Amino acid sequence: MKWLVTFAMVVAFAAGQAGSARADIAGAQDHPLVPRFAGSEIIAYKTTDYDEHTVALGPVYENKSGRRVLKDKKVVEGKITRILYRMPAGKSVLQVVRNYEKALEKRNFEPLFSCKGNGQCGYFPWFRQIVPIGRLGVDPSVAGIGMNGDFRYLAAYLPRGEGDVYATLIVYRYASSVNRAWKDLVFAELTVVELEPMEDEMVVVKAQDLAKSIAAEGHAAVHQILFDPDSDVIKAESKPAIDEIARLLQDNPELGIILVGHTDNQGSLSYNLDLSKRRAAAVKAALIREYGIAPERLDSAGVGFLAPIASNRTEEGKARNRRVELVERP
Repeated sequence: MKWLVTFAMVVAFAAGQAGSARADIAGAQDHPLVPRFAGSEIIAYKTTDYDEHTVALGPVYENKSGRRVLKDKKVVEGKITRILYRMPAGKSVLQVVRNYEKALEKRNFEPLFSCKGNGQCGYFPWFRQIVPIGRLGVDPSVAGIGMNGDFRYLAAYLPRGEGDVYATLIVYRYASSVNRAWKDLVFAELTVVELEPMEDEMVVVKAQDLAKSIAAEGHAAVHQILFDPDSDVIKAESKPAIDEIARLLQDNPELGIILVGHTDNQGSLSYNLDLSKRRAAAVKAALIREYGIAPERLDSAGVGFLAPIASNRTEEGKARNRRVELVERP
């Protein structure tokens, strides 16, 4: 994508760094890497220490099953800042986007993908970021914002030694009569993800503890076997946990187990049943291949999100539900 902007637009955006923030909601602030458009105000703001965000790298299309899916995407994890700006009256979607493009370019962000309207992007709601609207009391996700097709999306990437950064932006014109004060105003939703290693707060369970749990309850949960989203490839940092499972089996040569995969509730039941089954099978294969465990001592199965141990309404609960359980085999 060629980044174009007029001199007047650059001046307007630069002025916005010191522009009025008198109407910003309490506690909100611009992200230090991305300044605001001149005269805009923050009407919603949220930060999360560690979470994931989907960066669209291609348009939405309808697959053979009739489902709308992104042609290409990247799921990134780290500290997330979400900011919803309301632009001053009289600004166009194109004017706001071009200013942000120039600002990102000046800060060494590399463009990844951009699109315009439903014709290029495919389907507007897939590009909107869900941000609480706070004091305004109107949720634009149900208010028809942007459904007239006047919206643009962009994604950009900043490589840094202290942690890479991804930024996504959706700019749209309010096209509903629900809130007449917003009629024809332009909004910009900015999401900035600062990649950083997640602090390991999970203690790897030991073989003897697994043995005690199986003896007492017939099963033992292992939370430290990790996979990328939508993947059944075991991540390298899972090795200490698999080491302990192998040690359990080596110390108890008569023990046979079923490896049961569990997921959170993102996606359909059939999808998660298949994903959890494949993940459990991957652990079984690793125990056979890398530790010499006899195949006849192992089985694998997946139950998706059918047996949660925490609420899937929070990220912490979802993390607890993603696990592999060892069930004693008859």
